Amino acid sequence: MSNQTLDANVVSIMFYQDIRYALRVLRKSPGFTTVVVLSLALGIGANTAIFSLVNAYLLRPMPVGDPARLVAIYLTAPRWGHSIEGFSYPDLLDYRKQNTGLSDLMGSTGVALSVTDSEKPELIWGEMVTGNYFSGLGIHAAAGRGFLPDEDRVPGEKPVCVLNYNFWQRRYSGDPNAVGKTIKINGHPFNIVGVAPKGFIGTTLFQFVPDVWVPVMMQQTISPASGNLLEGRGNRWITLRGRLKPGVTRSQAEAAMNVVMQQLAKEYPKTSKDVNVHVIAGGTRTNPFLVASGALSTTTGIMAAVVLLVLLIACANVANLMLARSAGRAREMAIRVAVGASRIRLIRQLLTESLLLSLAGAALGIAIAVLCNHALKGFYPSLDFQTTDLENEARLDPRLFPFSIVLALITSVLFVWHRRCVRRRWIKFPQ
Repeated sequence: MSNQTLDANVVSIMFYQDIRYALRVLRKSPGFTTVVVLSLALGIGANTAIFSLVNAYLLRPMPVGDPARLVAIYLTAPRWGHSIEGFSYPDLLDYRKQNTGLSDLMGSTGVALSVTDSEKPELIWGEMVTGNYFSGLGIHAAAGRGFLPDEDRVPGEKPVCVLNYNFWQRRYSGDPNAVGKTIKINGHPFNIVGVAPKGFIGTTLFQFVPDVWVPVMMQQTISPASGNLLEGRGNRWITLRGRLKPGVTRSQAEAAMNVVMQQLAKEYPKTSKDVNVHVIAGGTRTNPFLVASGALSTTTGIMAAVVLLVLLIACANVANLMLARSAGRAREMAIRVAVGASRIRLIRQLLTESLLLSLAGAALGIAIAVLCNHALKGFYPSLDFQTTDLENEARLDPRLFPFSIVLALITSVLFVWHRRCVRRRWIKFPQ
């Protein structure tokens, strides 16, 4: 047997002994162990619950193809003040003709719709999207297909629609034969050509969840009171998403789009003068207004500070408990030092005890976080339109486990450092 193998076996045996001893020590103090685990569970659980929400709404990529290359695009101008604007349809067509570093430009806008078919009438939220919306995002339909290029050419000619997955489940019980059926939208028959994949609820953060998508070419059909929005450069009603070409950065795409905007400003000064194009990351659902105003980063920072404060309070409470317990175990430590225990040996034992407590707190904290997320369903306000997909947002994300484990490791190291500092008052470690 090699020396390396022998050393590994020795370390394994010592680690196993540390765990057995730590479990025995903690089992002898059930009250202390319970209070510490519960305190840590509340602190870690609160952090995990908040991280779960931030991850669901801000960090988790959309179920699209290659989300890292997706961008969101918006406009600003000094004369608009702090207003964030979208694009007109003629501007969108002009951008598509130019080399902007984007392989696809997809547009969308929300609209309230009334749906009638064999079931009872229902008021839903929908989106009018460009024909390349699903293909540009890299979305594969759960049933049927997305829109075709010829469904995005002639106004009013192709009355087709794609259903949201949850709407398909709720209204058609997930029947695959729903594809090909006719559904009346605002009194006009539309052919259902596909169903979006589960979890896809649009690209805009903190906005109503669309139940149905229809081509922008059907704008006058479903919303005649708005007039013909497909014409007129002052009609800035379309929110743009794009996909970067390989090797192109966001800053390069932004610069290229601003060059096009400068050309448009010369041709159409009334609508395009002094207008600036901004390109931001779009792999997750994005709200350009929140990004541009700084509200998103401010809110995220406040949430991070709050959960950190909660964790620090929990750690402080546990540290006080351990401080009292350290005084009671001073004699035990002194005896172990007297019989030959080294500084490293004692620190390793303390680390093992703290790690077991932290891991137990993390496990219970994850359970608390999951329960809190599911409890949101009962407290979430009922509105005319859905504002989130709680079934998808409240699901357990695998990244919760490493996040909670990292928190447990950090807290366990902090406890050992604190206990080591305290024990120096009673124990003189051999140098």
